[in-house]
Amino acid sequence: IVIVQERVDDPAPEARQVQEQEEDLHNALSWCLIITLMNTLGLLCIAYGFTQARQTGADISLLLFTGLVLIFASVVARLLLPTTTRNERIYLLCLLGISCYLVKVLTSPLYFSLFDEFLHMRTANDIVSSQHLYSENSILPVSAYYPGLEIVTNALSTLSGLDIFYAGTIIIGVARFIMMIALFLFYEQLLKSHRAASIAAVVYITNPHF
Repeated sequence: IVIVQERVDDPAPEARQVQEQEEDLHNALSWCLIITLMNTLGLLCIAYGFTQARQTGADISLLLFTGLVLIFASVVARLLLPTTTRNERIYLLCLLGISCYLVKVLTSPLYFSLFDEFLHMRTANDIVSSQHLYSENSILPVSAYYPGLEIVTNALSTLSGLDIFYAGTIIIGVARFIMMIALFLFYEQLLKSHRAASIAAVVYITNPHF
């Protein structure tokens, strides 16, 4: 009753509501900017560590884990708060997903270096050289039958003139971005809470294969 009476006595309740919404938006944007800067600082620490390792063979454990803590801790701390808005949670999850992907890119920023990457690069190169799909890939036969990423990578490479490595790096980054949104929406439907969905997505991100 008291709340209703205060609402009735308020000369401009709509204006007050708009002001509160603007303050919430400003607060959310401020936090997003701060956390983005912390993620950037974390990536710079990791990039510097990898550079030192290549040039001198130095132990980069401290720089690597410092960078990862800066990337994870800031995002997780904000996602745990009940006042964080849904749109802010989506942004932070996408930021975290892309930041984790960039850590992988920084390990080898000029060429593919992991075993699985060479297997799928073979499929991509087969499509370019043969001009058709489903060429035999003797080192990973199943890859030729599911060439979704390779098709899109070749399309981008052909249209833009980019090397397969750079086109593939961009396509996988876009796929990671879509994956983060899909994860959030899936958990949101399952758990009926955008806060719980964001926390569940962060737990998923911590798995080693991510």
